[in-house]
Amino acid sequence: IFFFFLIEHVEILQTKFTLDKNFDAEAYFNDCFGIMVDNNLKTERIVLRAYGWERHSMRDLPMHCLQRELGRGEDYVDYEIIIHPTNDLKGYILSRGQWLVVKYPQWYADEIKNELQEMISRY
Repeated sequence: IFFFFLIEHVEILQTKFTLDKNFDAEAYFNDCFGIMVDNNLKTERIVLRAYGWERHSMRDLPMHCLQRELGRGEDYVDYEIIIHPTNDLKGYILSRGQWLVVKYPQWYADEIKNELQEMISRY
């Protein structure tokens, strides 16, 4: 399926964007997974359990600069991140399927579980 959008009107405005000279992008996005920012969300400690190849993938390609390994078992590794749990983070976790599980906080694990149940109900 392809979607085509037709631009019907373009206008050049005189309004200019100016970035505050004291703006620190690294600090601004430090608690973010990607570029999504939701100032209504508080920073959370999230513990993820990685299975299979995901254990190694998260070690070699950390999902966030604040990620750290907490411990490991025979077939899993637990990682911690301190982050805003935005929709892009949720999407990433869901994209990893059975190989990445939220262990803490329980409310976020429940949110992921509800998303999965909603997906299943559509099949």
